[in-house]
Amino acid sequence: MKNRKRSKGPADSLLGLLFPAVLLLVMVINLIVPDREMSEAENRKLAEKPQLSMNNAAGGDFMEQYEGEPSEESEQYIRSFAKEVNQVSKEYEEAEEQYAQGMLSDDAYIAASMKYESYENEREFLAMIEHQQNYLQKLKKEQGISGWYVNTYCYQSIFQPVISLKYGLLLVFTLLTAVSSAKIEADAGTINVLNSTRFGRRQLLYKKVLAVSLTAGIMYAILLAVTLGSAVSVYGISVPDAPVQSLEWYAGLPLPVSLLQWMILYYGMILLVLLLVSIGFTLLFQKVFRHA
Repeated sequence: MKNRKRSKGPADSLLGLLFPAVLLLVMVINLIVPDREMSEAENRKLAEKPQLSMNNAAGGDFMEQYEGEPSEESEQYIRSFAKEVNQVSKEYEEAEEQYAQGMLSDDAYIAASMKYESYENEREFLAMIEHQQNYLQKLKKEQGISGWYVNTYCYQSIFQPVISLKYGLLLVFTLLTAVSSAKIEADAGTINVLNSTRFGRRQLLYKKVLAVSLTAGIMYAILLAVTLGSAVSVYGISVPDAPVQSLEWYAGLPLPVSLLQWMILYYGMILLVLLLVSIGFTLLFQKVFRHA
């Protein structure tokens, strides 16, 4: 049998650039694509990333002291904080009314307005923490689950929607890897030689499945490291031993697991699906190019 030296064509050069190109594309998309407001897969409104909310003086102080199981101290803090914020709002409303009636000077009205505006972050935090407080009370009453106060923005960043552009690009890259692997062997004639024996077919299939699985696993690990690293650098890890139902969008999850355990299950299931899809398409392309 004559040995053929296969020349390197444009397609092969393109395949060599595919890996860094996809990595760069994912990074660029993360920067330019605006955050989604809704998660259709989980049927919930996504929380916006705050500039200050959980990390301002009020939010940071509360989370530092009372993050975890609700206690009398945490509830007292919320009541006192709500009283302070509401008092400022009430004073501003009274100032507006008095100013409209000509009973308040310009300087006094400006002072009241500036004080009210200075509490904008506090009002946002109060609305957020009161919503979380009401949810935890409802969770305890209806499901008997003792939820904890957690930094919801942290886990919003960690538990990103599965149906997203990043995971879609990862899947496309994996499929292109499977196609390119089969096509290169088919063009070189290697696939016909290996397919001529049972041992060769087994070895060829094993190597392809291993290569595609490793590629998918490495790409997934990089994506996961970026996602978790970004969340941890901004928020830290918020009480990972809290019940997963502490997050409102997982209220109906019928699993008695912690946030950390659910995180492992969540990303483990995504990896499993990615590997199964990758292996399935590898087997499909193996048959396609074998009979081509």
